[in-house]
Amino acid sequence: MDTSAPRSRRRVAVLLVACALAAGLGIASKLYAGPGRALVVGQFEDFFGTLFLILLPRLLLPRVPLAAIVAAILAIVVSIELSQLVEGGWLARARTTWLGAHVLGTDFEWKDLAAYGLGAAAAVGIDRLARRGDRPRPAVS
Repeated sequence: MDTSAPRSRRRVAVLLVACALAAGLGIASKLYAGPGRALVVGQFEDFFGTLFLILLPRLLLPRVPLAAIVAAILAIVVSIELSQLVEGGWLARARTTWLGAHVLGTDFEWKDLAAYGLGAAAAVGIDRLARRGDRPRPAVS
């Protein structure tokens, strides 16, 4: 994957808009109370959260390879999801707090893993879309 820094205003703008939309839709999905609430609150939040967590460092740290960002974020969110299989101990106590429940989650669901993967794939697609039109970098000798 590309490791070059974003060189165009268009690329930065696309990533900024995508981050804002992902954050807004992720928060809105958490507050949603209509039909299909379980799907929206669970998987949409995970999808948009993963999308945001990948695009934000891509925007702020443009020289870091996208593959490294995706791998790191997926490792974190999957580890958090798998930690929900652990009962007792400090993780269980942390989940009783508001912050702990929101950061660590409470219930393991296989569907969440799919939402993380789809969010990562969407982030890669958005990054490619943002790079479209960038001029190739001149060769340095």
